[in-house]
Amino acid sequence: MPGADRKLQQLDITSIETHGRLRTVKEAGVEAVAASLASIGLRTPISVRYYEERPEGMPGETVDALVLLTGAHRLE
Repeated sequence: MPGADRKLQQLDITSIETHGRLRTVKEAGVEAVAASLASIGLRTPISVRYYEERPEGMPGETVDALVLLTGAHRLE
């Protein structure tokens, strides 16, 4: 079943890498998300992918990588 290995867990946000994003984070978007979080809370968590071995060409200093997939404004 696709996605069966997905799980929800809390992570240290400072370990999430955000390089290679297609869209830039806009301050107005961050402020809008912050206001929404303050009034209704977090309804949709961010998505990340964990790589045990950093893919070739991916910048970084560690062997493994935790990379943001969706939710750049929520993360910010």
